[in-house]
Amino acid sequence: MWTLQDYITLLNDALKRTCSRLLVETDPPGASLVVSNREIGTVPPNGDLWWVDPAKGAELKVVKGPYQAEKFVDFPKGKLVQARFFLPRDT
Repeated sequence: MWTLQDYITLLNDALKRTCSRLLVETDPPGASLVVSNREIGTVPPNGDLWWVDPAKGAELKVVKGPYQAEKFVDFPKGKLVQARFFLPRDT
């Protein structure tokens, strides 16, 4: 009989083989993350890790208040992609 942990391990292994992982950090923290026109969430102070569909030339955008930054990246299947964004700080 399979346990819940067995199913979680199986799902995690499948995600590692078929998806990409995206690690995003922003300075200042708290920016909204948008991947290929789809809002993913808010980047916390220590950054965050998301599962994303493999893609070439995907647009990453972070938005905080009136400021935004973007870049285009490839998400290879089974790989980790790291992105760091620096936005102006309100004074």
